[in-house]
Amino acid sequence: MNVTGGSAFDSLMYTYRLGLGDFDTDPYNASNYKFLYWLLFIGCTVFIQILLFNLLIAIMGDTFERVQEMTEQAQLRECCSLMQDNWFLLDREKKFRSAKYIVVASLEKAAGQNAGSWDGKLAAIKETFERASKNIENNIQRVRDSGKAELESVARRIEGQFMQSENQIKGF
Repeated sequence: MNVTGGSAFDSLMYTYRLGLGDFDTDPYNASNYKFLYWLLFIGCTVFIQILLFNLLIAIMGDTFERVQEMTEQAQLRECCSLMQDNWFLLDREKKFRSAKYIVVASLEKAAGQNAGSWDGKLAAIKETFERASKNIENNIQRVRDSGKAELESVARRIEGQFMQSENQIKGF
């Protein structure tokens, strides 16, 4: 008796239905391969549950990471909001008597990038590597230029000494 179907497609559909919780175990006991069917059934259900649980953990971990990235910014925003709401309680003349300016600072984000998404993170990493690569290339070029200038200086000095030696030889 063939429980899972007569073809590979039927077997895949059976496994899919098993993952969704739609299964019929009655034919297992009537089969010649009763032990094998039950072993595969239990193995598949355990494997699918572990797989789905790992997927749930990964999704929740990613969400938690995104929330944690915004925690400090949200705390500062709430603190500023609280200060703005209670601004009238401060004696501004006394508190800011020696201050000429009030500076407001905010975090910069890369243009056109969402720092919370994976694409934004990857783009920021790529930009960092490109910047570092450009700095290394500039340093190499600077070393080449300084080495070339130093080499030309040494060549001129040797040429001058050669001319001096030549003039001394002509003088004899």
